[in-house]
Amino acid sequence: MTKGYHSYFYCVLAIFIVTALFFLPLFFPHVRILAHPDYGLSDLWNSGYSSRLLLQKSLHQGSLLLWNSKVGMGFPEFAKAEVGALYLPNIITFQLLSFALAINTQYVLAFLFLSIGMLVYLRSHNLRPLPALIGSVAFAFGAYFIVHLSHISRIQTASMIPIILYTFERLIKRPGLITSIVLSLLLSQQFYAGHFQVVFMTGLTMLAIGVYYFSKKKISVKNLCYTIISLVFFVSLSAIQLLPSLELIHLTSRGAGFDIQGALQFSFPWSQMITFLFPFAQGTPSTGNWQLFSLNGGNIYWENIGYIGIAGLLLAVFGLVRNGKKNNFTLFSGILMTITLLVMTGKYSPLYLLHSFLPFSYFRAPSKYILIFVFFLSVLCAFGAQSLQHFLSADKRTKKSAGIILCAILILLVLDLWHFHKVYTIYDEPEKLLSPPPVTRDIRNDTVGMYRYISFGGSKLWNGVFLKSGWQSMDEFYYLRNILDPNINGLYDLQSFGVYNVLITNRFRLSQNLLTTLELEDKRSTTSGTFEKYLSMQSIKYIISPIGTLKTDPVQIYTPPESYKKRKLSPIGLYVNKSALPRYRLVYDYKVVTTYRDVSRALNDPSFNPKDTVLLENDPQVQFKAPGTQSIKPILLENEKLAFRVYSDTRGIFVLADSFYPGWRVTIDGKMALILPANINQRAVIVPPGKHLIEFMFASESFARGKAISLTGYVIIGFVMVSRFFSQFLRVSSSKR
Repeated sequence: MTKGYHSYFYCVLAIFIVTALFFLPLFFPHVRILAHPDYGLSDLWNSGYSSRLLLQKSLHQGSLLLWNSKVGMGFPEFAKAEVGALYLPNIITFQLLSFALAINTQYVLAFLFLSIGMLVYLRSHNLRPLPALIGSVAFAFGAYFIVHLSHISRIQTASMIPIILYTFERLIKRPGLITSIVLSLLLSQQFYAGHFQVVFMTGLTMLAIGVYYFSKKKISVKNLCYTIISLVFFVSLSAIQLLPSLELIHLTSRGAGFDIQGALQFSFPWSQMITFLFPFAQGTPSTGNWQLFSLNGGNIYWENIGYIGIAGLLLAVFGLVRNGKKNNFTLFSGILMTITLLVMTGKYSPLYLLHSFLPFSYFRAPSKYILIFVFFLSVLCAFGAQSLQHFLSADKRTKKSAGIILCAILILLVLDLWHFHKVYTIYDEPEKLLSPPPVTRDIRNDTVGMYRYISFGGSKLWNGVFLKSGWQSMDEFYYLRNILDPNINGLYDLQSFGVYNVLITNRFRLSQNLLTTLELEDKRSTTSGTFEKYLSMQSIKYIISPIGTLKTDPVQIYTPPESYKKRKLSPIGLYVNKSALPRYRLVYDYKVVTTYRDVSRALNDPSFNPKDTVLLENDPQVQFKAPGTQSIKPILLENEKLAFRVYSDTRGIFVLADSFYPGWRVTIDGKMALILPANINQRAVIVPPGKHLIEFMFASESFARGKAISLTGYVIIGFVMVSRFFSQFLRVSSSKR
């Protein structure tokens, strides 16, 4: 083994040791999982765990979770992308391991990709092994990634950044077809991981690096050609995810981007700069003493922390001062950090208008750009460590101890970052965290297939605990799971009307807004039954809410255990809407509505009964007789396929209280039929008299087109790789002759 490989081996070994120090508690002495509830609804609990558990089940059944029927009247989970259905580490771990072990392994792999990729990147800039290792540890195990442990998709997407930038710079320095293909494969995997804003940040960084090398006259026509080839392959390989995601985005309010207020929400406050030196200077949400927690003001702790250790920060400053004039890349890193700082401060920055322009306006939370700031801060940290090593080696008195001093700094850095990790994170047994709360036993039979539930007030109850004590004790959270905020129901195989997602379709948003409006009106009135009527139309049979928030009496009350009643947590009530209509039904009358106001007027009309009448957006120009005998027998209720045996002695309208969304097809006795948009966000099909088999199938055209494009890209890449292999093989064979 050569000296260079020796150094790589020891650095990688050190990375494995540090990774074990941080994540061994997930596996030993027994399996545990991360338990952060966060503020309000948790990205981990209400999105990460639930969607990934459903993905694992789908993968075992040979599917990619294109559609999730458990939340929001049905939702295109694959198109949202954050579930990471095509990301190789997810596919492999979910196929081979239990859910808890798979999630934990995904964390470990992400941090290994981060740290080893950063090591390779820094070494490519002529940094010695030990300084490169220090920069790698500062970046990968710094506070940014620790506070984002609850955002699995973001960590996985960001874990690809160092190796992508290394490959991109290699393509610039030594352009070639194979390197171009490798870059496209890495970029597509990053895209599959699902956090598009991180992908966008990676693209911006690549652009900045390209400008840097162009200024050094290191980019030629050949470089540009291979870069274009790589980007073409990347778009081709990503099409399977890109096209469904674009379809979803264009059906939401984000299709045209955020307005300036939305885009600037969650900007990085200048006062938070102190946390680069003292991460707990203003408290920590883990213990409930963070002083600046204001969701509306955008001061979210985990979006504003970029701590890389005191030693890491001091080395970065030393590296910039020492090398700023002598090393062009150090100066470039400092300039890019300054620009990124002005971008991430958002509304507090003179560059705030930048976020009103596409593609920046597609994303909110300018503070998320702190990721790029931290990346180049870690680069400067590595350069600072190398400068310190040179400085110590130049002095005869410290020459022999230079390596020892840097090793001591590395150990202090690791202990500093580990202490932050220890204070911030909390783990618990998966059986305890994932076990169904008592409320699920009382609604399970009805909410698997036929009815839904809705919950109110859970976020407010949890925030009352969180803002006082954080998540150091999980007892209150275990109790408050009874509120079943979406999408936590995915863990328990229940159907919720609500959905936890910023990407919701305009149709569902209207349905949700109308429900909220009617709920408020219902609280003011003692005679109006419109709210109950609307719940019935949406097949909502159960309402879960803190006691006292609804006018009716609950059928079941869940009280906090005596051990933590001192928190004065409200009892949780389970309420039943006895007039709830089943998720699938036949009606024999319709009313045409073309506006949101028409829907509201229809619901407030005492003569309107959703049991008999459906609201349609288009007049089918069909006459219906009074109903006679009818029956519906469900024979298949899966995420992407539903089938019903239906009998009616007269023509009727089959109503399915699931989301109206492109890609859904319906057949009646094997013949294609037309799906009509109904009740704002439901599906309706006109059914002739007699016995029929009605089948709904989710066959997304955007997914099919994207799949065809991506498969073509993979076939071309495979052909190119095989051709290159055989050409090299023949060349070697001929030379031996």
